[in-house]
Amino acid sequence: MRRVTFLMNYVLLFLYFGFIQLSHAGELVTNNGERLAGSVTLTKGQLKIGKKSLSVKACHSVTFNPIFTGKKESFQYIFLTDGSIVSGHTSGFSRPKGAIDFTTLLGEKLSFPLSAIHSILYAGSPAKIPVYKQNGLHIRLKNKQVIKATIDYMTPMLIGLREGKTKHRLKKDRIARIDNVGVSIKLRPQSDLLISRYGDRLYGSIETITAKTVLFRFNKQALELPLSVVSRIEFGNASRVSLTEIKPSSHTSTAFLDRIHATVYNKTLFGAQLSLGRCYYNKGIAAQSKTVLSYSLNRAYQLFSFTVGLDGRAGHAQLIIKGANTVLFDEPVRPDLFKSIQLPLSGVRTLQVIVDYGKFGSGGDFVLLTEPILIKK
Repeated sequence: MRRVTFLMNYVLLFLYFGFIQLSHAGELVTNNGERLAGSVTLTKGQLKIGKKSLSVKACHSVTFNPIFTGKKESFQYIFLTDGSIVSGHTSGFSRPKGAIDFTTLLGEKLSFPLSAIHSILYAGSPAKIPVYKQNGLHIRLKNKQVIKATIDYMTPMLIGLREGKTKHRLKKDRIARIDNVGVSIKLRPQSDLLISRYGDRLYGSIETITAKTVLFRFNKQALELPLSVVSRIEFGNASRVSLTEIKPSSHTSTAFLDRIHATVYNKTLFGAQLSLGRCYYNKGIAAQSKTVLSYSLNRAYQLFSFTVGLDGRAGHAQLIIKGANTVLFDEPVRPDLFKSIQLPLSGVRTLQVIVDYGKFGSGGDFVLLTEPILIKK
C-alpha cells in the first residue's frame, strides 16, 4: 500500500496560516445526536473516545479542528464526479492518459482523469454556473468568452487548447472556470467524507485514526494526514438522504419591504457556486428572508445535519428549524460565521426550515443551508 506523507508540509501550513492548533481532542456525534468529547482513535471499524467504544456504523461525524478563516486564495478547485472538492493548483496534463496533474495545498501530487472531473473553478473569478447547450469541455474566460475545446497541455502558468484547427495559448489568470459538460456528480452515501481545514471535501474511506494522524484512502491512494490539518470526518452511511432531493409539502415567502427571490437549490440565489468562507459545496438551499419550507417526511429519520451561513453580501438573518412543531434550532446567522449543526429527529415526521428576518429587518439577506442531510433510522 502506497502512502503519501506530509511532514515537510508543516512549513507550508505555518507560512499560510501561522499558528497551528496542536490539541486534537475531538467531538464525536452519533447517529442519534449524542455528543461525546475526548481523544478519538479508529481501528478495525471501532471508534474509541475516552473509555467508550462504538461501531463506526453508529457514528455520524467527529470534529477535530475549525476550518481556517480568511478569504479564498488564488487556488483552483477541482469538483470531481464522486462529489469531492479539492483545492490546490493544476500543474500539468497527460495527453496519453487524458488526465490533469494536480498539486494540493498540502503537497500531494494527484492525477485526475478528465472523465472523473465535473468542473474546475478558479478562485477570484466570477463563480456563476453557466448553462451550456453542448456536451464536452468548455473553458469560460473572465471576459465571459467561452471556448469549446480539448486540452493540449498545461503548465503551472499556462493552458494550451485546441478548438478544431485553432490553437489557443492562455494564461491561467484569464480563466474563470472549466466545465466538463455532460459529466454529472453522483455521491455514494456509503463513502466517508474528510473535510480539511482548507475546506477540501474528500470522499473515500477512513482506515485508521491515531492520536496524531488519519489514514484516508482517496483517489486510489492512501493518504496519511496529520490531524492538525483535518477539520471533520463524516462516516459513510447508506441511509443518508439530501433534503434537496425531497420536495417541500408547502413553501411560503414573505417580503419585508423589498422584492423576495425564489428559493434556489444547489446554487446561490444569483446562480453562483454554493460557498461559505473558504468552502465550496455541491448541494444546498439558498433562501431569502422570510421563507418557510415545510416537509412531510415519509419515514423515520434520526438526525438532520447541515452547515449554515450567509452569503458574504448579506447582513443578518434568523434560522429556525422545527420538528413536529417543536423548535429544534433558533439562532441568528451572520456572514462572518458559519456553523455545522446536527439535530436529533427522533419521532419527527414533519420538518420546517424557516429563514426569518434578522434583528435589523430584511436587507435582502439570504441564508445558505449547505449539504442538508437526513440520516434514516
